[in-house]
Amino acid sequence: MSTSSATNFPATIAIVGCGLVGRCWAIVFGRAKCLVRMYDQDPVARASTTSMLSALLPQLAAKGMLGGLSSDSFMANITVCPSLEECLLGVTHVQECLPEDLDLKKRFFQELSGKIETDTITLASSTSNLTCSSWSQGLPENRRKQCIVAHPINPPHCIPLVEIVPAPWTCPDTTTRVMALMRAVGQVPVLLKKEVIGFAVNRLQYALLEEAFSLVERGIMSPEDVDAVMSDGLGLRWSFLGPFETIDLNAPEGVRQYEMFYGQGMRSVLRDMKATRSDWTDLTIREIDAAMRRKYPVEAISAQRLRRDERLMALSLHKRQQEQQKSKL
Repeated sequence: MSTSSATNFPATIAIVGCGLVGRCWAIVFGRAKCLVRMYDQDPVARASTTSMLSALLPQLAAKGMLGGLSSDSFMANITVCPSLEECLLGVTHVQECLPEDLDLKKRFFQELSGKIETDTITLASSTSNLTCSSWSQGLPENRRKQCIVAHPINPPHCIPLVEIVPAPWTCPDTTTRVMALMRAVGQVPVLLKKEVIGFAVNRLQYALLEEAFSLVERGIMSPEDVDAVMSDGLGLRWSFLGPFETIDLNAPEGVRQYEMFYGQGMRSVLRDMKATRSDWTDLTIREIDAAMRRKYPVEAISAQRLRRDERLMALSLHKRQQEQQKSKL
């Protein structure tokens, strides 16, 4: 597949791993009219994949999240295969969605290396933390250059961002083709120029979580109020503005003036955070868990997750409509 052909459809995509992430990727690729082949070594997972996808389709269609396809047309793009060999037939891109286990991923990509017959397939992992070099370093040179991380944000059919993270030996054409493919299926790829564990999303998320835990640990805020700071405060503007554009708009003359006005105060706060932050204890975890259980019991987490996805779909649709209106101005 050349760089230009990455946007020619229907492309044929292999998804290995039929869990939550794999099924979400199937929605992303399937609604873009790609032909999707899925495989899981667990026969139970394979057997349940079609029914689980079908159950999601009415809600997705109602929210305009099926790319204009009917449920039947969408499912016609999806094939659950009985073997990895069949899953790989004629594909141009492999999206691995196995558990976050380094040894498991090493074994899978070694097996994959012996089953593909071309140097033009892009081999991507959905890993959220493991660098491409950590699981591809033992592969033959002609295979490891095809490897890359394409880490989605859960759930990827509602949240379009995908982190693209090549290894030092990943072929630049592999990176270009995966970036083009993700754009073609409606995702928003961002490129990490260097490998770093956790990539960008989790490093930013974990930095915020560290301070969130600290605020509860030190008795400064309740877990409910920490969540409200994000859901009814920062999260509202961060849903359509990044941190740099946020501060750029918070000073009459932009980022440079913002730093002049607030940089010294910001550094003072950061020094205080470093000096006063401590590791959170099990007592704090129990306090946060109790706060979550007051909102909904453990048994209701699956239902709450569905409500979350419905809200994310509505937000995604709203953002898409806003961008379309802006482009007409």
